[in-house]
Amino acid sequence: MTLGANIMNDFGNTLSRKRAELIKKYELDVESLPTKEEIDNQTRINALDKLKQQKQEAWSTWNLYPAHQKIQFDFSKWKPDMQEDSENARELGKKAYLLSKRMKNETLNVLFVGAPGTGKTSLALAIAKELDKHILFISTAELAALFDTDLRNSPDIKQKLRNVENAMIGIDVLIIDDLGTEGSMRFKNFGVTEKMQHLMYRVANGRFNFEKNKVARTTLITTNNTDEELNNMYDPKIISRLIPKKQEQRIAFNNMKDVRGMG
Repeated sequence: MTLGANIMNDFGNTLSRKRAELIKKYELDVESLPTKEEIDNQTRINALDKLKQQKQEAWSTWNLYPAHQKIQFDFSKWKPDMQEDSENARELGKKAYLLSKRMKNETLNVLFVGAPGTGKTSLALAIAKELDKHILFISTAELAALFDTDLRNSPDIKQKLRNVENAMIGIDVLIIDDLGTEGSMRFKNFGVTEKMQHLMYRVANGRFNFEKNKVARTTLITTNNTDEELNNMYDPKIISRLIPKKQEQRIAFNNMKDVRGMG
């Protein structure tokens, strides 16, 4: 036996002896002690969780919340009784929850459409949280404001727009909030500035798998506008790639009232 082998053998014997001494000293139940494989697996899980948290923190740098105020929501906070038609509100919450379960195994876009303050953004956030993936929140009003600022041509704003765009394309779950509020018929033929059109076109393309003719990553869109209005604001190709046509992927807040500030 070589010297190196002797050293390793002695080291192993020492560890075994120390382990036996600790078990005896603290009267440990050997059967309940985790195995080396279990310890290694838990270490791997903890490392992956830490990496996931770090990645989400990095993505979060590019969130564009309304008025720069972070918003969060989950299904436990959905309160149907705040609506006059509580039964319909309950069904909306149920449809969103069932979609979230389906979306754990299937990549889908979902549209939330209805009047302001009815809970569209809340249910979009609830679905995103249920999916337990990296999330980016983009208010289209805040995004459009980056193009309208007097500093829009500054290197800092240009770099921020590039970073936001890259994040919108690459994130697992993208929430596009209040699509259409940035539109105005004074801009070109579509109602949205040319630069905003181009950015959204690149994002729509980047999140679509043309080879398989299906969405590549989940996008949740909230809007107060009809399909016709959105198509008047944006190039229809953008709307076609972002807005789902299937009714089961649309959550319509029909006859819901504005309950913002009542909770």
